[in-house]
Amino acid sequence: MIPAVRRARSRQIITLTTDFGDRDWFVASMKGVIHSIAPGCEIVDVSHQIAPGDVRAASFILAAAAPCFPQGTIHVGVVDPGVGSARQAIAIETGRGIYVGPNNGIFTHVMAAEGLEQAVRLDRPKYFRRPVSSTFHGRDVFAPLAAQLAHGVPLGRLGSVEGEILFLDQTTPIRADSGWRCRILYVDRFGNAITEISRGWLGSHRMRASDLEVRVGRRVVRGLARSYAEGSASELFAIFNSLDLLELSVRGGNAARRFGLRVGQEVLVRPRRGGAA
Repeated sequence: MIPAVRRARSRQIITLTTDFGDRDWFVASMKGVIHSIAPGCEIVDVSHQIAPGDVRAASFILAAAAPCFPQGTIHVGVVDPGVGSARQAIAIETGRGIYVGPNNGIFTHVMAAEGLEQAVRLDRPKYFRRPVSSTFHGRDVFAPLAAQLAHGVPLGRLGSVEGEILFLDQTTPIRADSGWRCRILYVDRFGNAITEISRGWLGSHRMRASDLEVRVGRRVVRGLARSYAEGSASELFAIFNSLDLLELSVRGGNAARRFGLRVGQEVLVRPRRGGAA
């Protein structure tokens, strides 16, 4: 008889998303603080290559990565151009995990995707690293508070209820020109320009991929590729990416650089012929 295998208890995971890069001491300092308080936790880097101060990109990246982590993961997001100002430090709890960072909109996409169960203003200095630098709350506020959560301190004990959460402005597709106008949300390191149109949204508006027409600037893309290899090496093509979002790409090249695509740029999506929209 084969003995039953006891399932090992998983370690608490803390993720880090920042604009700190990897050449300085900033990320390592945060990890050191976390391990000093909760030495048994596992730290996962989501990204530290976000452009300095780009809260919108951080919000998108964090929401894209978070669903892949186990329930109860603690996520720290620090893209914080308002560090040292009157902006609040917050932690929010969704149906999937806890998010710790500045109240500057960095959790906009997460809350849109996962909802919000509670929000706490992190205003209990006894849980901070002392002294608190006015320029490095990632190390002195957010890292120690995430570690306290990993160590078992309840979220409600770390602060008071926060009722005013800052949200970034979010665009939604707008009906226009027999179709829908949307915007480019994000450009990844390969130069793929990701829009806000999801596969589910397309289906709900009765548009078929084979009959789709995508216009950006003076360029027109007809139909969707099923893989990057199927796309053109010289012309822009459209494809649903791993997030099930419509993106504009070019095979083996950088679509954003080659065709001048940028975040916030308008994209028109409509049926190519005789379809409903």
